[in-house]
This record gives sequence, structure tokens and C-alpha cells, in this order.
Amino acid sequence: MNKILNLINEMFKSTITTISNKHKVIKQCIATSLCLAMIVTVIPSKVFAGENESNLYSQNATENINIEGINYTYKYYYDSKGQRSILITDTTNSVSNILTYNEKNSTFYLDNEKLGEVKTVSENDPQLDNSNILSKLNWKLQGTYHNKISWSKGTTVAVVAGAIAVYLATLGAAGVIAAMGSGALSVLASNAIGGTLHRTLYRATTGSKQNYKYNWSFVSSTNQRFGTYTYQYTV
Repeated sequence: MNKILNLINEMFKSTITTISNKHKVIKQCIATSLCLAMIVTVIPSKVFAGENESNLYSQNATENINIEGINYTYKYYYDSKGQRSILITDTTNSVSNILTYNEKNSTFYLDNEKLGEVKTVSENDPQLDNSNILSKLNWKLQGTYHNKISWSKGTTVAVVAGAIAVYLATLGAAGVIAAMGSGALSVLASNAIGGTLHRTLYRATTGSKQNYKYNWSFVSSTNQRFGTYTYQYTV
């Protein structure tokens, strides 16, 4: 098991490239379905937000993540009202917060206090690389999605990663952090009050299996672009 985890870790290191200058930080992460080994107890289940993808929340999945020297545990679940929720626990300092997304009013709550909102927008990301195909599979475009996400200024990196992950349900906060990097997320959390998540979904069939691939990027409220990132999964 340790050999497998070490192999996955090396794959993450070898697939992340960072390009920085005075005006922008662009990171590219190509994540294969092996990336999902980071996510504990993830089993494909039901349709999520109108898209065919496995769902961390229906599986009560758990992730353990280290962010800038602090250990966090993310527990994904549906609360008693059927709302997507994440219990985020700082196990280093024994502090917990609950991030909840109310889909009916498109609002995020942190410990029952309004944190921000999500709006579907028409603007796209012209730089989003929709041609980055990772294999010879016959990928077919399923749709493009653009969601403007807001949060309060000064929101922690752990919460920002969870908020972005709500619309990347198969990836989770661990995948968001692996792609964007905790340093970039720290800048995003401290300087911005949200941004727009752009996603393009593809599907390919191999035998009885359905393969899905996302290209995604995030453009902050200060117009700083992060991406393009890619990840795949199979159900």
C-alpha cells in the first residue's frame, strides 16, 4: 500500500508545472484517474448537479490534507435538509467548521452564517484549453459550465478550497489544492472575494465503462487566472 501511495505522490509531483511572473500565476495539472486514490471511500453513485459524475457527498467520503503545515480532515455529506456539506476540521488545533451549500438559493454558509453565493454566468474563459486530450479515447463534449463563486475577504485557504470543490465533486478539496497549490490558494483567499469557475466536461465510452474528463480553470475577482487543469475518472 505504501508503495502505491508513493507512486501516486511521485505522479502528482511530475505532472504539476508552475509558471509565474509579476502579473499572473498559471499552474497546469494533468491528473489521471489515479489521482482519485487520494480520496477515501469514493464509489461512483448518483447524478450530481445535472452532470454524470460520482459524488463524494453521497458516499460520506473523507480526505486528510496538510495545508501549509496544518493538518485538516474534510468529511463530505448531505445534511438533514439534503444540502451538500463539508465538515472541515483543523486537527492540529482542534478547530472545526461546517461549510454548507444551499442549492435552492445558491448560497454558501459557514457555521450557519452566510459566506457567499454562486451564480451561473454566460461569460467563458477563452484560454481554457479544450483540446488537451490525454488519450486516444473518442471524447465527446457534454457541456460547458461557468459558475461565479463569492466568499468573504480573509476566508481561510481550507474553506476556499472546499467552496471551489463543491462544483468539482469527484475531485474534492485535495484535488483542488494539488492542482492550484496552497500558495496560490492563500493569495486567492487573502486578496480576492471570489471568482468564476469554468469547466468543460467530456465523456468517452470503453466497453461497459464511462470515462469522464474535465478541463477547468478559475479566474479570481481580481482577474487573476489559475489553470488550465485537467482530471479524469471512470464509472
